[in-house]
Amino acid sequence: MKDFFSELLDKLNPVKWFSDLSKPGGMSKLVAPLLSGGLGTVVIVLIIIFAIAIFGFFWHNYAGEIPPTGNFAGNTSGGTLVFPTGTSEEEMATCIDSYIKKKTPSSILIGHGQDFVAAGKAYNVNPAFLLAIARKESALGTVGTLITENTYNFFSLTTTTQPYIVINNHKFKVFGSLVEAINEEAAYLRRKYLSAGVDTIVKIAAIYAPPKDGNFRWPEEVTSFFTDFRKTCPSLIGANETATEFTSSSPSITKDGHAFPLARTTGYSDGFLDPRCGGTGSGKSHAHGGIDIMHKKDDPVEVYAVVDGIIFRAKTESRGARLRLRSTNENDHYNYFYTHLSKKIVNNGDKVKVGQLIGYSGGYNGGALGDHLHFGMMRGANSPAEIPVNCNASKAEKRRVANSLGTVDPYTSLKNWQK
Repeated sequence: MKDFFSELLDKLNPVKWFSDLSKPGGMSKLVAPLLSGGLGTVVIVLIIIFAIAIFGFFWHNYAGEIPPTGNFAGNTSGGTLVFPTGTSEEEMATCIDSYIKKKTPSSILIGHGQDFVAAGKAYNVNPAFLLAIARKESALGTVGTLITENTYNFFSLTTTTQPYIVINNHKFKVFGSLVEAINEEAAYLRRKYLSAGVDTIVKIAAIYAPPKDGNFRWPEEVTSFFTDFRKTCPSLIGANETATEFTSSSPSITKDGHAFPLARTTGYSDGFLDPRCGGTGSGKSHAHGGIDIMHKKDDPVEVYAVVDGIIFRAKTESRGARLRLRSTNENDHYNYFYTHLSKKIVNNGDKVKVGQLIGYSGGYNGGALGDHLHFGMMRGANSPAEIPVNCNASKAEKRRVANSLGTVDPYTSLKNWQK
C-alpha cells in the first residue's frame, strides 16, 4: 500500500508531469498507461475530472461577462453600498418616497421609504442599492410576472425553499408582505455578498444576475439607477463620500482612433436585436438594430464622431435628426448610425475627425425609455437600422438576418471606446 501511494504522488507531481511532457515522446508515455490500464489510468482520469470541475466553476460564474470600463468601474466601490453615516434617516425616507412618486406614480412602494431606511440600517446596506435593484428588476414594483402574481418580489430574489413560483425554470421567492420582501433583500445582500467581501455592484452582479443568463448589462444599469438615487437624494450619500456619475465627460480618443459617441450617459437601455412589435420606428414588427444610450431628461448632450469619416444621409425628422458616418480610418471599415438628435451641426459630405462635435442628443424622449441616442454599427452603407424580421423570432434568427444585411452589435465597441 505504501508503494502504491508513493507511486501515486510521484505521478501527480506537476513538476515531473510537465518535465516528462516536454521530452520527446512525452505525450505518448503519459497516455500509454491509460491504454494499458493500471495506476496511470487512475491518474489521468483524476486529472481530467479536476480540469472539468475547474472549467465548470468558471463557466457557471463568469461565462460571457464583459468587464465594465471607464468611470463606471469606479462607481462601484464597496463603501457606497453600506448604510450612509452622518445623515438624517427621516430625510432619507422622505426623499425616497418623493423620488419613487415622481419616477413611478403607480408604484406600491410609495410610502415605504421608511421601510427601506429601516432595513438598510438593520443590515448595513445603502437603501439606494435596494431601490436600484428594485428599479432594475421590476421598475419599482410595476412590471413583470412576479408583480402580477402578487409575490411582493420586487428584487427577483430566487430560493430553493417554499413558498416560491417557477418562471423560466427559476424558483422565485414569494413574500407575505412588502415589508418582508424589503427586509429579506437587505438581509440577503448583507449575508451573501457584503459580509463575504463581495462588495461592489460588478462582483455582486456576477452571482446575483449572471451574465450567462443574458444579464451582461445589469451592473451598469443598476449602477446608473444607484447613482441617480443618490444624486437626487444627497442624504443617501455618506458623510465622507461623494456621488459620481457614469459618464464620458470628454471625447478621449483610444489608441486605435475611436471615441465614445456621447459626452454624458446614465447607461444603456434597449439592446441589439430587442423585439419591436410595432409602434416605434417604421411601425412594423422588427428587431432593434442598435443600442439606446441613455442620458438625463432635457439635457442636450454633446454627440461626437466615433471615428474619422464622412457624413451622409443627414436629415431632420419628427423623431429628431439622424445621420450616418462612413469611416475613413484604414483600420475601421464600418458605417455608424446616429438618430434622435435634438440638433445636427454637420451636413452631407462633411469630413469629420474623431471626437469632433457633430450634434446634440435629446431630440426624442423615446416614450418610456427616456431621452437617448440610438447608435448603430453597419458593414454596408445600406445596412438597416431596423432588422426586418418578426419581433417574436428567435434570437438566432434575428442575428442571422442582421448578419446577412450587415448590421452589427455595437456593444463591445462602445465599451472599448468608453475610457
